[in-house]
Amino acid sequence: MTIREMYLKYDIPPNLQRHMREVAQVTWFVADNWIGETLNLDLALNTALLHDLGNLVKFKQPFLGELESRADHWLAFQSEMITKYGGDAKIATLAMVAELGLAESVGRILAEMDDLLVGNFAVSDEAKLVEFADLCVSPEGIVGFEQRKQDLIGRYGETHGLDWIEPAEQLLTEIQNKTGVDISGELGEATSIYRSLVAEFSTKAITA
Repeated sequence: MTIREMYLKYDIPPNLQRHMREVAQVTWFVADNWIGETLNLDLALNTALLHDLGNLVKFKQPFLGELESRADHWLAFQSEMITKYGGDAKIATLAMVAELGLAESVGRILAEMDDLLVGNFAVSDEAKLVEFADLCVSPEGIVGFEQRKQDLIGRYGETHGLDWIEPAEQLLTEIQNKTGVDISGELGEATSIYRSLVAEFSTKAITA
């Protein structure tokens, strides 16, 4: 099964598809400039393209933007997903990845990514890379680490706290030390050439 087919299977909302593809673009850009130990690029890209697969369960209502025209559909589908997987997006994603037969590959990297932002850095470079890439993408698109950090502070600082900032900045340092170009600034333009590559990658069958 391909990434595109997985998105169809789970009826992934268009804005969520776009976010995961953009995280994959940043992942590929950094991987192309990697000077650390050899990466498993396919595993990193597959993880980037599936890392928020279950996020519809946590979407707030009313559905706006791209989802507004089919709000009744997304509301009903969200209800189905919550009934099946529960209301925790991370648990839902891991369950969906397991259904796809990817628990030991993508699922393992996703679990490692959860460890990173609580300060456990004894994980794979693939997990660090995808987590960093996710920290460079806002709901509006690819930005960069600092802009996204400020966006997250503004969105969730009061409700989720700020304990994640120090590990996130440590992650930036680690990734920068293994990358041959500056990745601390805005990344939209530098990663734009990977859009078509990610689209093509999404049509190739995944093997566990």
